[in-house]
Amino acid sequence: MNNSNILDFLTIAAEYCLFVEQTEKRTKTEFVSTSQKILTALYLKASTITTEDVDDEYLDQFVTEDDWNFIESTVAAKLGEHNSFISVLEADSYIHDTPIQVSMSECFADIYQDLRDCIERYKIENTKTQKIALFECVLHFKTYWGQRLIALLAEIHNVLYSPHVDLEDTNFED
Repeated sequence: MNNSNILDFLTIAAEYCLFVEQTEKRTKTEFVSTSQKILTALYLKASTITTEDVDDEYLDQFVTEDDWNFIESTVAAKLGEHNSFISVLEADSYIHDTPIQVSMSECFADIYQDLRDCIERYKIENTKTQKIALFECVLHFKTYWGQRLIALLAEIHNVLYSPHVDLEDTNFED
């Protein structure tokens, strides 16, 4: 494993987690604009990680249902009318060619869950746990949240660059 790539990935993952945890502190425009940049960097860094196969071993979950719900609800509130549903074609659904519909805020929360769990597991400083944490996170990137991230970026692009959307003209302040 390339330690530089892992460090870069964990750094942007931690940045993403802190960013969504502090959603309420930003304006809607800041949130959407920064999301575009951080999600792009996150996709790039996640795609550079290669992992070794590891034994399937249970690791503790750090993100609780309440944590996930907090992220989903604060992002939904921040996006307001722009928390649209997007189509995601997950890796295993190519066989069936059936996209699913999820809200943007659900995608933010799903990505958060895998990244926060990976970061917290990595902090344990046990080499085996770190390898499993990275393996699981990269596997979930390839099979689950990577597609959600791409769909999320496409919708954010539309919100940012559509001539019909005025983020400043919407009521987004708490």
